Amino acid sequence: VMIEHRSIASQMSWLRSAHGIDRTRVVLQKTPVSFDAAQWEILAPAVGSRVVMGGAGIHRDTERLVEAVRTHAVTTLQCVPTLLQALLDTPEFGSCHSLEQVFTGGEALSKPLARPFLENLPGCTLVNLYGPTECTINSSSFTVARSAVGEGPNSISIGAPVDATDYHILSPGLTELAVGEIGELYVGGIQVARGYLHRPDLTEQRFTDNPFGPGRLFRTGDLAYWNADGTVQFTGRADN
Repeated sequence: VMIEHRSIASQMSWLRSAHGIDRTRVVLQKTPVSFDAAQWEILAPAVGSRVVMGGAGIHRDTERLVEAVRTHAVTTLQCVPTLLQALLDTPEFGSCHSLEQVFTGGEALSKPLARPFLENLPGCTLVNLYGPTECTINSSSFTVARSAVGEGPNSISIGAPVDATDYHILSPGLTELAVGEIGELYVGGIQVARGYLHRPDLTEQRFTDNPFGPGRLFRTGDLAYWNADGTVQFTGRADN
């Protein structure tokens, strides 16, 4: 996937302005570098943060993760929901008092997982992230409040688009859908990639002209609907 400099610059600027990734943060770099989510951990010094490099395989070892957080006073951690559940099952995780924010993404975040996190780490912010690789890591986020884990869908919202990014939930005929109507999620704006390297056929299939404004849209293949508060609810894959 060909990501442009302006796209990653916009992503890092958004992380700083929206989530305070700045010189006050200590970020644990634990995501394998082959995953796009690792890139903002690695680039956090560009917005002033200090980065602690986790050892090889640390993302599979909750005890080593807890030790790294406690030893280096890590404030910012990113993990998929599966790992977050494993951390909650690790008794020592509750003693990670330096943690101020945990970002999670890559899988749907369920309310039964978010609820005990908020109960066990009341001083730590939980942020649900969503974004295809083709849209420069994170294209939306949702900060999980206690009110968000009550009634309603079982999964947490994927939130609202990041800076200079647009979401369109469209019918098969590419018309905008109303609140509550399920359609395919398309992403537009500065974070949309140039395309796939040496794959013009796939680029043409997944990237399309934007009928609502300048630039192109990326067809995510994900089904979603708008909530009344302007956030988006992920419901599954269009091909499943």
